[in-house]
Amino acid sequence: MYRASIPLLVFLTVFVAPTAASAAVFISEIMYDPSGTDTKHEWIEVMNSGEPIVLSDWKLFEGGVNHSLNLVAGAETIPSGTYVVIADDPTTFLADYPGFSGTLFDVAFTSGLNNTNGESIAVRDNAGADIDSVTYTPGMGGAGDGTSLQKNGSSWVALQPTPGGGPGAASEETEVPETSTPSSVSASSSPSTSSFPVDPKIRITAGDDRTAIVGAPLIFSSVVYGLAGERIESARVVWSFGDGTSAEGQSVAHTFLYPGSYTVVADAASGAYSAADRVLVAAVPADLSFGTVSPELVEIKNHSSHEVDLGGWILSADGSRFVFPPRTIVRPQTLVAFAGAVTGVRPSVPSTVLLQYPNGMPAVTYTAQLMLSAKSIPRAEQEQQSMAAASGLVLGASAGSSDGSRDIVEATTTASPRRPLPYWVFVFMAGLLGTAGAGAYLLVSHSKTAAP
Repeated sequence: MYRASIPLLVFLTVFVAPTAASAAVFISEIMYDPSGTDTKHEWIEVMNSGEPIVLSDWKLFEGGVNHSLNLVAGAETIPSGTYVVIADDPTTFLADYPGFSGTLFDVAFTSGLNNTNGESIAVRDNAGADIDSVTYTPGMGGAGDGTSLQKNGSSWVALQPTPGGGPGAASEETEVPETSTPSSVSASSSPSTSSFPVDPKIRITAGDDRTAIVGAPLIFSSVVYGLAGERIESARVVWSFGDGTSAEGQSVAHTFLYPGSYTVVADAASGAYSAADRVLVAAVPADLSFGTVSPELVEIKNHSSHEVDLGGWILSADGSRFVFPPRTIVRPQTLVAFAGAVTGVRPSVPSTVLLQYPNGMPAVTYTAQLMLSAKSIPRAEQEQQSMAAASGLVLGASAGSSDGSRDIVEATTTASPRRPLPYWVFVFMAGLLGTAGAGAYLLVSHSKTAAP
Protein backbone atom coordinates (compact mmCIF):
# COMPACT_ATOMS: atom_id res chain seq x y z
CA MET A 1 0.00 0.00 0.00
CA TYR A 2 2.79 2.38 0.90
CA ARG A 3 4.89 1.41 -2.14
CA ALA A 4 1.91 1.75 -4.45
CA SER A 5 1.40 5.38 -3.33
CA ILE A 6 4.91 6.46 -4.37
CA PRO A 7 4.24 6.51 -8.16
CA LEU A 8 1.00 8.33 -7.50
CA LEU A 9 2.85 10.90 -5.40
CA VAL A 10 5.43 11.39 -8.15
CA PHE A 11 2.67 11.84 -10.74
CA LEU A 12 0.91 14.46 -8.62
CA THR A 13 4.16 16.32 -7.98
CA VAL A 14 5.27 16.44 -11.62
CA PHE A 15 1.97 16.97 -13.43
CA VAL A 16 -0.61 18.36 -11.04
CA ALA A 17 1.53 20.86 -9.13
CA PRO A 18 2.61 22.94 -12.15
CA THR A 19 -1.01 23.17 -13.27
CA ALA A 20 -2.02 24.55 -9.91
CA ALA A 21 0.80 27.10 -10.04
CA SER A 22 -0.17 28.18 -13.56
CA ALA A 23 -3.79 28.63 -12.53
CA ALA A 24 -2.61 31.03 -9.81
CA VAL A 25 -1.57 33.68 -12.39
CA PHE A 26 -4.24 36.22 -13.23
CA ILE A 27 -4.73 39.64 -14.80
CA SER A 28 -5.17 42.11 -11.94
CA GLU A 29 -5.25 45.61 -13.51
CA ILE A 30 -5.87 47.10 -16.97
CA MET A 31 -5.02 50.67 -18.01
CA TYR A 32 -6.72 50.67 -21.40
CA ASP A 33 -7.84 54.33 -21.67
CA PRO A 34 -5.49 56.77 -19.90
CA SER A 35 -6.45 60.42 -19.60
CA GLY A 36 -5.28 62.37 -22.63
CA THR A 37 -3.48 60.47 -25.35
CA ASP A 38 -3.42 56.67 -25.16
CA THR A 39 -0.35 56.19 -27.32
CA LYS A 40 2.46 54.50 -25.34
CA HIS A 41 0.62 55.01 -22.02
CA GLU A 42 -1.32 51.71 -21.89
CA TRP A 43 -0.35 48.78 -19.67
CA ILE A 44 -1.60 45.61 -17.98
CA GLU A 45 -0.76 44.24 -14.54
CA VAL A 46 -0.47 40.50 -13.83
CA MET A 47 -0.26 38.84 -10.41
CA ASN A 48 1.36 35.50 -9.52
CA SER A 49 -0.18 34.05 -6.37
CA GLY A 50 1.18 30.54 -6.87
CA GLU A 51 4.56 28.93 -7.32
CA PRO A 52 7.44 30.91 -8.90
CA ILE A 53 7.23 31.06 -12.70
CA VAL A 54 9.32 32.31 -15.63
CA LEU A 55 6.83 34.69 -17.22
CA SER A 56 9.10 35.61 -20.14
CA ASP A 57 8.30 32.19 -21.63
CA TRP A 58 4.58 33.06 -21.69
CA LYS A 59 2.48 35.13 -24.10
CA LEU A 60 -0.04 37.94 -23.82
CA PHE A 61 -2.92 37.40 -26.25
CA GLU A 62 -4.34 40.75 -27.41
CA GLY A 63 -5.78 42.01 -30.67
CA GLY A 64 -5.72 38.50 -32.11
CA VAL A 65 -1.93 38.23 -31.64
CA ASN A 66 0.22 36.25 -29.20
CA HIS A 67 2.68 38.91 -28.00
CA SER A 68 6.06 37.92 -26.62
CA LEU A 69 7.01 39.31 -23.21
CA ASN A 70 10.41 41.02 -23.11
CA LEU A 71 11.88 41.60 -19.66
CA VAL A 72 12.94 45.22 -19.07
CA ALA A 73 13.43 45.37 -15.29
CA GLY A 74 13.35 42.78 -12.50
CA ALA A 75 14.16 39.07 -12.36
CA GLU A 76 13.29 36.35 -14.88
CA THR A 77 11.60 34.23 -12.19
CA ILE A 78 8.44 35.79 -10.74
CA PRO A 79 8.03 34.85 -7.04
CA SER A 80 4.71 34.10 -5.42
CA GLY A 81 2.76 37.18 -4.35
CA THR A 82 4.39 39.40 -6.98
CA TYR A 83 2.71 41.88 -9.30
CA VAL A 84 4.37 42.60 -12.65
CA VAL A 85 3.52 45.17 -15.30
CA ILE A 86 3.34 44.56 -19.05
CA ALA A 87 3.69 47.99 -20.73
CA ASP A 88 3.13 49.11 -24.30
CA ASP A 89 6.17 51.40 -23.97
CA PRO A 90 8.39 50.94 -20.88
CA THR A 91 10.09 54.33 -21.24
CA THR A 92 6.78 56.17 -21.24
CA PHE A 93 5.46 53.99 -18.42
CA LEU A 94 8.44 54.80 -16.18
CA ALA A 95 8.01 58.50 -16.96
CA ASP A 96 4.33 58.25 -15.95
CA TYR A 97 5.13 56.26 -12.78
CA PRO A 98 8.65 57.26 -11.63
CA GLY A 99 8.07 55.57 -8.25
CA PHE A 100 7.69 52.13 -9.86
CA SER A 101 10.49 49.72 -8.89
CA GLY A 102 8.98 46.33 -9.73
CA THR A 103 9.22 43.84 -12.57
CA LEU A 104 8.48 45.34 -15.97
CA PHE A 105 7.89 43.66 -19.33
CA ASP A 106 7.72 45.24 -22.76
CA VAL A 107 5.03 44.31 -25.30
CA ALA A 108 3.78 46.32 -28.27
CA PHE A 109 0.00 46.13 -28.43
CA THR A 110 -1.44 45.46 -31.88
CA SER A 111 -3.14 48.84 -32.31
CA GLY A 112 -3.66 49.96 -28.74
CA LEU A 113 -6.17 48.57 -26.28
CA ASN A 114 -9.69 49.18 -27.58
CA ASN A 115 -11.39 52.13 -25.89
CA THR A 116 -14.68 52.07 -27.77
CA ASN A 117 -15.95 48.50 -27.54
CA GLY A 118 -13.42 46.89 -25.22
CA GLU A 119 -11.77 43.58 -26.07
CA SER A 120 -10.64 40.22 -24.70
CA ILE A 121 -7.11 39.71 -23.44
CA ALA A 122 -5.52 36.56 -22.06
CA VAL A 123 -2.35 35.28 -20.41
CA ARG A 124 -1.08 32.07 -22.04
CA ASP A 125 1.56 29.75 -20.64
CA ASN A 126 4.50 28.30 -22.56
CA ALA A 127 2.26 25.50 -23.85
CA GLY A 128 -0.20 27.99 -25.37
CA ALA A 129 -2.97 27.34 -22.83
CA ASP A 130 -5.07 30.24 -21.54
CA ILE A 131 -4.33 30.63 -17.82
CA ASP A 132 -6.51 33.72 -17.33
CA SER A 133 -8.61 35.83 -19.69
CA VAL A 134 -10.61 39.03 -19.28
CA THR A 135 -13.16 40.75 -21.49
CA TYR A 136 -13.53 44.40 -20.52
CA THR A 137 -15.87 47.14 -21.77
CA PRO A 138 -15.91 50.92 -21.19
CA GLY A 139 -19.09 50.43 -19.16
CA MET A 140 -17.01 48.75 -16.46
CA GLY A 141 -15.14 52.01 -15.78
CA GLY A 142 -11.69 53.41 -16.41
CA ALA A 143 -12.75 55.14 -19.62
CA GLY A 144 -10.44 58.15 -19.93
CA ASP A 145 -11.02 59.50 -16.41
CA GLY A 146 -7.58 58.74 -14.99
CA THR A 147 -8.62 55.47 -13.35
CA SER A 148 -7.80 51.89 -14.30
CA LEU A 149 -9.82 48.68 -14.10
CA GLN A 150 -8.70 46.61 -11.12
CA LYS A 151 -9.75 43.14 -10.00
CA ASN A 152 -11.20 43.29 -6.51
CA GLY A 153 -12.27 39.86 -5.33
CA SER A 154 -14.44 38.43 -8.08
CA SER A 155 -15.40 41.79 -9.62
CA TRP A 156 -13.74 44.63 -11.51
CA VAL A 157 -13.78 48.21 -10.20
CA ALA A 158 -12.37 51.53 -11.40
CA LEU A 159 -9.72 52.88 -9.00
CA GLN A 160 -6.70 55.13 -9.12
CA PRO A 161 -3.92 53.19 -10.90
CA THR A 162 -1.50 51.28 -8.69
CA PRO A 163 0.86 49.48 -11.11
CA GLY A 164 3.00 46.92 -9.32
CA GLY A 165 1.00 47.26 -6.12
CA GLY A 166 -2.38 45.71 -6.86
CA PRO A 167 -5.64 46.98 -5.39
CA GLY A 168 -4.35 46.04 -1.94
CA ALA A 169 -2.07 49.08 -2.07
CA ALA A 170 -5.15 51.30 -1.99
CA SER A 171 -7.32 49.37 0.46
CA GLU A 172 -6.60 46.77 3.12
CA GLU A 173 -9.99 45.17 2.46
CA THR A 174 -8.95 44.04 -1.03
CA GLU A 175 -8.77 40.29 -1.43
CA VAL A 176 -7.10 38.02 -3.95
CA PRO A 177 -9.68 36.35 -6.24
CA GLU A 178 -10.71 33.06 -4.63
CA THR A 179 -10.83 31.26 -7.97
CA SER A 180 -7.18 32.05 -8.62
CA THR A 181 -5.58 31.65 -5.19
CA PRO A 182 -4.62 28.14 -4.03
CA SER A 183 -4.97 27.26 -0.38
CA SER A 184 -1.20 27.01 -0.05
CA VAL A 185 -0.73 30.79 -0.46
CA SER A 186 0.11 32.36 2.88
CA ALA A 187 -1.02 35.73 4.17
CA SER A 188 2.48 37.12 3.69
CA SER A 189 2.06 36.81 -0.11
CA SER A 190 -1.29 38.54 -0.37
CA PRO A 191 -1.64 41.73 -2.44
CA SER A 192 -2.18 43.82 0.69
CA THR A 193 1.48 43.30 1.61
CA SER A 194 2.97 43.93 -1.84
CA SER A 195 6.66 44.79 -1.79
CA PHE A 196 6.13 47.46 -4.49
CA PRO A 197 4.09 50.31 -2.96
CA VAL A 198 3.22 53.22 -5.25
CA ASP A 199 3.13 56.72 -3.80
CA PRO A 200 0.30 59.08 -4.78
CA LYS A 201 1.35 61.31 -7.65
CA ILE A 202 0.11 63.72 -10.27
CA ARG A 203 0.51 63.08 -13.99
CA ILE A 204 1.22 65.17 -17.09
CA THR A 205 0.75 64.32 -20.76
CA ALA A 206 2.71 66.32 -23.33
CA GLY A 207 1.26 64.80 -26.51
CA ASP A 208 2.65 62.46 -29.13
CA ASP A 209 6.01 62.50 -30.90
CA ARG A 210 6.06 65.21 -33.57
CA THR A 211 7.73 66.37 -36.76
CA ALA A 212 8.58 70.08 -36.90
CA ILE A 213 9.49 72.24 -39.86
CA VAL A 214 12.64 74.28 -39.34
CA GLY A 215 11.70 77.95 -39.02
CA ALA A 216 8.02 77.28 -38.37
CA PRO A 217 6.53 77.57 -34.85
CA LEU A 218 5.24 74.33 -33.32
CA ILE A 219 2.57 74.33 -30.61
CA PHE A 220 3.15 72.17 -27.52
CA SER A 221 0.19 71.54 -25.22
CA SER A 222 0.05 69.64 -21.94
CA VAL A 223 -2.61 68.42 -19.52
CA VAL A 224 -1.89 67.92 -15.82
CA TYR A 225 -3.97 65.49 -13.75
CA GLY A 226 -4.23 65.41 -9.97
CA LEU A 227 -4.23 62.54 -7.49
CA ALA A 228 -7.86 61.74 -8.22
CA GLY A 229 -7.51 62.07 -11.99
CA GLU A 230 -8.91 65.62 -12.08
CA ARG A 231 -7.39 68.26 -14.36
CA ILE A 232 -5.18 70.84 -12.62
CA GLU A 233 -5.42 74.10 -14.54
CA SER A 234 -3.15 75.98 -12.11
CA ALA A 235 -0.20 73.59 -12.33
CA ARG A 236 3.13 75.09 -13.35
CA VAL A 237 4.63 73.53 -16.50
CA VAL A 238 8.19 74.23 -17.66
CA TRP A 239 9.30 73.02 -21.09
CA SER A 240 12.86 72.20 -22.10
CA PHE A 241 13.08 71.94 -25.90
CA GLY A 242 16.42 70.14 -26.14
CA ASP A 243 18.06 72.93 -28.16
CA GLY A 244 19.15 75.03 -25.18
CA THR A 245 15.90 76.96 -24.85
CA SER A 246 12.95 76.68 -22.46
CA ALA A 247 9.51 78.18 -21.86
CA GLU A 248 6.81 78.11 -19.21
CA GLY A 249 3.09 77.45 -19.65
CA GLN A 250 0.72 74.55 -20.19
CA SER A 251 0.56 75.52 -23.88
CA VAL A 252 3.56 77.11 -25.60
CA ALA A 253 4.98 77.64 -29.09
CA HIS A 254 8.56 76.96 -30.12
CA THR A 255 10.56 77.31 -33.33
CA PHE A 256 13.49 75.04 -34.08
CA LEU A 257 16.19 76.88 -36.02
CA TYR A 258 18.18 73.89 -37.25
CA PRO A 259 17.36 70.33 -38.39
CA GLY A 260 17.86 67.57 -35.85
CA SER A 261 16.21 65.19 -33.39
CA TYR A 262 15.20 66.89 -30.15
CA THR A 263 13.89 65.53 -26.84
CA VAL A 264 11.32 67.92 -25.42
CA VAL A 265 10.60 67.50 -21.70
CA ALA A 266 7.60 68.95 -19.85
CA ASP A 267 7.95 69.25 -16.05
CA ALA A 268 4.79 69.88 -14.03
CA ALA A 269 4.57 71.00 -10.41
CA SER A 270 1.52 71.41 -8.17
CA GLY A 271 2.04 71.88 -4.47
CA ALA A 272 4.35 69.16 -3.16
CA TYR A 273 3.84 66.95 -6.21
CA SER A 274 5.64 66.87 -9.55
CA ALA A 275 5.57 64.87 -12.77
CA ALA A 276 7.26 64.82 -16.17
CA ASP A 277 6.61 63.68 -19.72
CA ARG A 278 8.70 63.80 -22.85
CA VAL A 279 8.12 64.13 -26.59
CA LEU A 280 10.52 63.34 -29.43
CA VAL A 281 10.61 66.00 -32.17
CA ALA A 282 12.24 65.58 -35.57
CA ALA A 283 12.98 69.04 -37.01
CA VAL A 284 13.25 68.90 -40.81
CA PRO A 285 13.61 71.59 -43.49
CA ALA A 286 10.51 72.63 -45.41
CA ASP A 287 10.61 71.23 -48.94
CA LEU A 288 7.42 72.56 -50.49
CA SER A 289 6.55 74.05 -53.85
CA PHE A 290 3.52 75.19 -55.80
CA GLY A 291 2.02 73.08 -58.54
CA THR A 292 -0.94 74.43 -60.50
CA VAL A 293 -1.79 78.03 -59.56
CA SER A 294 -5.02 79.45 -60.92
CA PRO A 295 -8.14 81.30 -59.71
CA GLU A 296 -9.80 77.89 -59.27
CA LEU A 297 -7.15 76.20 -57.11
CA VAL A 298 -3.66 76.32 -55.67
CA GLU A 299 -1.65 73.10 -55.45
CA ILE A 300 1.04 72.55 -52.81
CA LYS A 301 3.49 69.68 -53.08
CA ASN A 302 5.52 68.17 -50.25
CA HIS A 303 8.79 66.84 -51.70
CA SER A 304 10.19 65.60 -48.37
CA SER A 305 9.95 62.17 -46.75
CA HIS A 306 8.05 63.66 -43.76
CA GLU A 307 4.47 64.80 -43.53
CA VAL A 308 3.97 68.54 -43.08
CA ASP A 309 1.23 70.05 -40.92
CA LEU A 310 0.15 73.32 -42.54
CA GLY A 311 -2.02 74.22 -39.55
CA GLY A 312 -1.56 77.96 -38.88
CA TRP A 313 0.31 78.57 -42.15
CA ILE A 314 -0.95 81.40 -44.37
CA LEU A 315 -1.83 81.28 -48.08
CA SER A 316 -2.28 84.65 -49.78
CA ALA A 317 -2.61 86.24 -53.21
CA ASP A 318 -3.98 89.53 -54.59
CA GLY A 319 -4.85 90.79 -51.11
CA SER A 320 -6.79 87.62 -50.12
CA ARG A 321 -5.56 85.65 -47.12
CA PHE A 322 -6.36 82.16 -45.79
CA VAL A 323 -5.09 80.54 -42.56
CA PHE A 324 -4.98 76.74 -42.72
CA PRO A 325 -6.87 75.04 -39.87
CA PRO A 326 -4.99 72.77 -37.42
CA ARG A 327 -4.01 69.32 -38.64
CA THR A 328 -3.96 70.21 -42.34
CA ILE A 329 -1.59 67.39 -43.23
CA VAL A 330 0.33 67.09 -46.50
CA ARG A 331 1.76 63.59 -46.69
CA PRO A 332 5.30 62.88 -47.98
CA GLN A 333 5.75 63.11 -51.76
CA THR A 334 2.12 64.20 -52.11
CA LEU A 335 0.34 66.98 -53.97
CA VAL A 336 -2.71 68.59 -52.36
CA ALA A 337 -5.10 70.95 -54.14
CA PHE A 338 -6.81 73.75 -52.20
CA ALA A 339 -9.87 75.10 -53.97
CA GLY A 340 -10.32 78.83 -54.30
CA ALA A 341 -13.97 78.35 -53.35
CA VAL A 342 -12.76 77.13 -49.92
CA THR A 343 -9.76 79.37 -49.27
CA GLY A 344 -11.01 82.52 -50.99
CA VAL A 345 -7.53 82.85 -52.51
CA ARG A 346 -7.87 83.26 -56.29
CA PRO A 347 -4.56 84.41 -57.84
CA SER A 348 -5.00 86.52 -60.97
CA VAL A 349 -1.48 85.46 -62.00
CA PRO A 350 0.70 82.77 -60.37
CA SER A 351 3.39 85.25 -59.33
CA THR A 352 1.08 86.79 -56.70
CA VAL A 353 0.65 83.60 -54.64
CA LEU A 354 2.59 83.26 -51.36
CA LEU A 355 2.80 80.60 -48.61
CA GLN A 356 3.90 81.91 -45.21
CA TYR A 357 4.91 80.35 -41.90
CA PRO A 358 2.50 80.96 -39.00
CA ASN A 359 4.77 83.82 -37.86
CA GLY A 360 4.28 85.56 -41.21
CA MET A 361 7.72 84.82 -42.68
CA PRO A 362 7.68 83.75 -46.35
CA ALA A 363 8.05 80.00 -46.90
CA VAL A 364 7.24 79.43 -50.60
CA THR A 365 6.80 81.95 -53.41
CA TYR A 366 5.98 81.32 -57.05
CA THR A 367 8.37 84.09 -58.13
CA ALA A 368 11.28 82.33 -56.45
CA GLN A 369 10.50 79.19 -58.43
CA LEU A 370 10.58 81.19 -61.68
CA MET A 371 13.91 82.79 -60.77
CA LEU A 372 15.41 79.42 -59.87
CA SER A 373 14.27 77.80 -63.10
CA ALA A 374 15.44 80.75 -65.23
CA LYS A 375 19.08 79.95 -64.46
CA SER A 376 19.00 76.79 -66.57
CA ILE A 377 16.97 77.78 -69.67
CA PRO A 378 17.76 80.05 -72.68
CA ARG A 379 16.25 83.49 -73.02
CA ALA A 380 13.77 82.48 -75.75
CA GLU A 381 12.31 79.74 -73.59
CA GLN A 382 12.26 82.10 -70.57
CA GLU A 383 10.06 84.50 -72.54
CA GLN A 384 7.73 81.66 -73.58
CA GLN A 385 7.43 80.40 -70.00
CA SER A 386 6.88 83.92 -68.65
CA MET A 387 3.95 84.27 -71.09
CA ALA A 388 2.65 80.88 -69.93
CA ALA A 389 2.94 81.94 -66.27
CA ALA A 390 1.05 85.14 -66.96
CA SER A 391 -1.79 83.11 -68.46
CA GLY A 392 -1.94 80.83 -65.39
CA LEU A 393 -0.39 77.72 -66.99
CA VAL A 394 1.89 75.32 -65.14
CA LEU A 395 5.44 75.49 -66.40
CA GLY A 396 6.71 72.19 -67.72
CA ALA A 397 3.28 70.46 -67.64
CA SER A 398 1.24 70.07 -70.81
CA ALA A 399 -2.47 70.84 -70.88
CA GLY A 400 -4.50 67.94 -69.57
CA SER A 401 -1.43 66.23 -68.11
CA SER A 402 -2.06 64.26 -64.95
CA ASP A 403 1.39 65.15 -63.66
CA GLY A 404 0.34 68.51 -62.28
CA SER A 405 2.56 67.89 -59.29
CA ARG A 406 5.71 68.59 -61.32
CA ASP A 407 7.21 71.79 -59.96
CA ILE A 408 9.10 74.34 -61.99
CA VAL A 409 12.58 73.17 -61.09
CA GLU A 410 11.73 69.62 -62.18
CA ALA A 411 10.24 70.90 -65.41
CA THR A 412 13.08 73.18 -66.46
CA THR A 413 16.36 71.76 -65.24
CA THR A 414 16.42 69.35 -68.21
CA ALA A 415 16.45 72.23 -70.74
CA SER A 416 19.83 73.04 -72.36
CA PRO A 417 20.82 76.20 -74.31
CA ARG A 418 21.58 75.93 -78.03
CA ARG A 419 25.27 76.25 -78.91
CA PRO A 420 26.45 78.29 -81.98
CA LEU A 421 27.79 76.38 -85.01
CA PRO A 422 31.60 75.92 -85.17
CA TYR A 423 33.61 78.39 -87.33
CA TRP A 424 34.84 75.75 -89.78
CA VAL A 425 31.26 74.99 -90.81
CA PHE A 426 30.85 78.54 -92.09
CA VAL A 427 34.20 78.35 -94.00
CA PHE A 428 33.19 75.03 -95.57
CA MET A 429 29.80 76.37 -96.62
CA ALA A 430 31.40 79.53 -98.12
CA GLY A 431 33.87 77.42 -100.15
CA LEU A 432 31.08 75.18 -101.33
CA LEU A 433 29.03 78.15 -102.52
CA GLY A 434 32.11 79.65 -104.31
CA THR A 435 32.83 76.40 -106.14
CA ALA A 436 29.21 76.09 -107.24
CA GLY A 437 29.25 79.69 -108.55
CA ALA A 438 32.47 79.18 -110.52
CA GLY A 439 31.11 76.00 -112.06
CA ALA A 440 27.94 77.76 -113.13
CA TYR A 441 29.99 80.61 -114.72
CA LEU A 442 32.17 78.22 -116.77
CA LEU A 443 29.13 76.31 -117.94
CA VAL A 444 27.47 79.46 -119.23
CA SER A 445 30.69 80.65 -120.99
CA HIS A 446 31.16 77.31 -122.72
CA SER A 447 27.57 77.38 -123.96
CA LYS A 448 28.04 80.79 -125.61
CA THR A 449 31.31 79.72 -127.33
CA ALA A 450 29.77 76.58 -128.76
CA ALA A 451 26.75 78.42 -130.23
CA PRO A 452 26.77 78.83 -134.18
